[in-house]
Amino acid sequence: MTMMSATTTDSFSPPVAHKGPTGFFSSRFGEALGIVLGLCALTLAIALLSFHPDDVSWSVSARTDQRHNAVGVVGANLADVLFQGLGLLAYGLPVLLGWHAVQVFRGKALLVSAEQATGICGVLLSLAGFLSLFQELPLFYDRIRLGGFIGFAIEKWLESALNPVGTGLLLSGTAVLSLMLATTFSPRRWLLRWWQELPLRRVKPAPETNDHPATAMTNGVHPLSSTRQRAKPNAATPSPETTEDKGRDEQRIAEALYGDEAPGIVSPVKRTPHGTPAVDLETPATPPATAAPADAPPSEPPNHPLPDAPPAAPPVPAAVSSQPQPEPSRSTVSEVRRLAREAIERRNSGNNPLVRDKDRDRNGSPAEVSAARRRLAAAEQQLTANAEQEVAKMVQAVHIVRRQPTPPTSAPAVPAGVPAAGQRPVSMGAAAAAPARSSAEPAYALPTVEMLTPAPPQTSQSDEELRARARLLAEKCREFNVIGEILEIEPGPVVTTFGFKPDPGVKYSRVAGLVDDLCLGLQAESVRIDRIPGKATIGIEVPNARRDTIYLREIIESDVFRDNSGRLPIALGKTINGEPYATDLARMPHLLIAGSTGSGKSVMINSLICSILFKSTANDVRLIMVDPKRVELELYAGIPHLLTPIITDPKRAANALNWAVGEMENRYKLLASVGVRNIEGFNRAVTEAPDPTRFPDGPPPRLPYIVIIIDELADLMMVASNEVETAIARLAQMARAVGIHLVIATQRPSVDVITGLIKANFPARISFRVSSKVDSRTILDTNGAEQLLGQGDMLFSPGSSRLIRIHGAYVSETEINRITDFLKQQGAPQYDESVQMSEEEVEAAEAGVGERDALYDEAVRIVVQMGKASTSVLQRRLRIGYGRAAAILDMMEREGFIGPIDGSRPRVVKQAAYDYVEMLDGHALMPEDDE
Repeated sequence: MTMMSATTTDSFSPPVAHKGPTGFFSSRFGEALGIVLGLCALTLAIALLSFHPDDVSWSVSARTDQRHNAVGVVGANLADVLFQGLGLLAYGLPVLLGWHAVQVFRGKALLVSAEQATGICGVLLSLAGFLSLFQELPLFYDRIRLGGFIGFAIEKWLESALNPVGTGLLLSGTAVLSLMLATTFSPRRWLLRWWQELPLRRVKPAPETNDHPATAMTNGVHPLSSTRQRAKPNAATPSPETTEDKGRDEQRIAEALYGDEAPGIVSPVKRTPHGTPAVDLETPATPPATAAPADAPPSEPPNHPLPDAPPAAPPVPAAVSSQPQPEPSRSTVSEVRRLAREAIERRNSGNNPLVRDKDRDRNGSPAEVSAARRRLAAAEQQLTANAEQEVAKMVQAVHIVRRQPTPPTSAPAVPAGVPAAGQRPVSMGAAAAAPARSSAEPAYALPTVEMLTPAPPQTSQSDEELRARARLLAEKCREFNVIGEILEIEPGPVVTTFGFKPDPGVKYSRVAGLVDDLCLGLQAESVRIDRIPGKATIGIEVPNARRDTIYLREIIESDVFRDNSGRLPIALGKTINGEPYATDLARMPHLLIAGSTGSGKSVMINSLICSILFKSTANDVRLIMVDPKRVELELYAGIPHLLTPIITDPKRAANALNWAVGEMENRYKLLASVGVRNIEGFNRAVTEAPDPTRFPDGPPPRLPYIVIIIDELADLMMVASNEVETAIARLAQMARAVGIHLVIATQRPSVDVITGLIKANFPARISFRVSSKVDSRTILDTNGAEQLLGQGDMLFSPGSSRLIRIHGAYVSETEINRITDFLKQQGAPQYDESVQMSEEEVEAAEAGVGERDALYDEAVRIVVQMGKASTSVLQRRLRIGYGRAAAILDMMEREGFIGPIDGSRPRVVKQAAYDYVEMLDGHALMPEDDE
């Protein structure tokens, strides 16, 4: 065999095939031989892939007549021999044979030296022995080992002396050494190359730049397509044909690095007296007739632009002028860095004939390093310019959509279905109707919008600000390789929505994953990304720099609220586009609200109550308010819509919920007796021409809607969780048809407060800003509430999977006081005392309380001495329970000793109590001062 000439490469490669004599392998015989070798490789591969251990072969006797091997008996025997001998390495033989077939078919003679043949055998034997170390992984039903019997013999022979660890190390080292013999792989060169790349990491682009952008990727030749060959000082002198090939390779590298300046920087390959090519990296190329001497100083290439051409346009070589110009990409900078690393390698080698001494600068670095630095800076400038063009393309089709403000309308009128003011609603639990007012009494008047503060003029963002914001958003999206178009901008009172249409292939999840990155890039408090229903765009919601406040009067005056035909309309606020939003509580039919402290939850509850008061009279809606914090709903104390005084005691709240369950059952019985299905049908039956046969004793009064508002559910769940959860679940499941609706709010949306039983019966939910994603999933079943802005910013789930972002309307305490003062002038509330009473207290009240409590007289004395009546005082002084103390106070109220419940304040002690104690003790008593 003839030893082939060594060629320096960067990595190991298989034996090189050189061109042979033109009379043999370039003939048709060579093509036929390549086809035969290819068919043999394909046949061998099929035989190995279809091998079955039960096929008849030299090591297997006949067990069945079925043949599994696709090549037949020959294929079965051949595959069995290879697998038995080499194991898994048998799969590499058809690959190697196929590579030989390709080389022969191309007309190249494959010349392998004895050194390379030895290396190939060493690699096969070492790998076979190494695979045999894994004895627990046999092949084909435990019949063939991974390394075959050859590997098994080698492994057993070495393991007897070296043990498995030593055997593995020895075989691994042998495999590496054999690989060095079979190929040109050099561990020293690989380590040296890695070490020489370290200085480049500290090399920064020079401040000097060219007058035109780099064209490393615009000349139609990719740098990776060039053959990277470097001359080796001690290598044998190459043939003229090889030298010309290497010169062309160097020219292609120069063209890939310097673009259209390649003819003026890299000179043609010249020959030294020793036959080694010498390249002058800074001498401009000239025609052969007028070529400058080798030692001539460098000169600038002529640059005479055409009269019609732009002055700044660089000259384009004729070789690439007809080819399309692809846009530069990020690979430009990486390729320039790679070529700069090669220049530093050649500099460190010190004896590279391609770099002359005169090409070294004062610091000892070759001119290629400086050129690479200039190319790098120019490439970065071109990349920046290309990025700006891409960003401009992303926002070129954007248009701004501004919603016209809704003009104010007149105050809402009384609904057509409202009955006469003389009919007062009566609870079915009270069992008796209250006397109707006389017709001479004035009609009930609804509040007017003049009681609310008008909204100031709203601030608006200019088109320039919006477009600049869109451009910044496009830049940030491009930085993370999320390309698309921003089609529209919809400014709102709080956030601005950018309609982003991603390019084909860009997933929505990839865009949604940029939330935190966009917050950082846009310097925004939070950014929310969601799909826009009905459009092929993604909404990116960015907070405004100047946030507008939404006033309740804007929503009350809007057509959305005025034309709402619902029985319990509520004004929520405005959408992100600035459109008023109102809905009907009767259709929800219950509402669950959650939000952290300061997120706007209490203001939203006030807006909900005021919305009901603006459209419903006391005959239409009765309210039960539960306020464990004693300060949130105290402003509504004394309005005629209250069915019971505001409840502040959690135990009393549980009693009220149980009363609502009983009221629900009584109403269902009443509806069944009349033959209607819901409260609307019942009210129509008793109002519009009642049937005398259906109501022989006269039509009953209309049933009012009952809205139960609980400001803090967590406190109730801590005191009486079982009773509260059961009552809420029953009301949420069945109370809609009889006109009982729940509005429950909490600032702790955890699973022990919003249990699964409660959550399953509240399809309509509102979430303000919460502290974590877990809380958001608890209330909304999805993330997003943790990204809200607070101060009324909410996500509304109207019973479907689509969330609506709404900015809540603001109503101040001054406005609430105006409304409640006006309502209190319409009349006093008519309370139902049984609402807050327990079952024992109700039974005692119905029985007339024939027997007084043994501590009754002592309790009256304590109340008179303290000058106030409260259950906590009686519990502490008499050492009795809450139920007994409450029953004693109720008895005092019936006898006229104390006043009714007045919110969270103690009951007033009347003069009758002093007279009763004076009668008991025989002398007058004066109340003690309350410290």
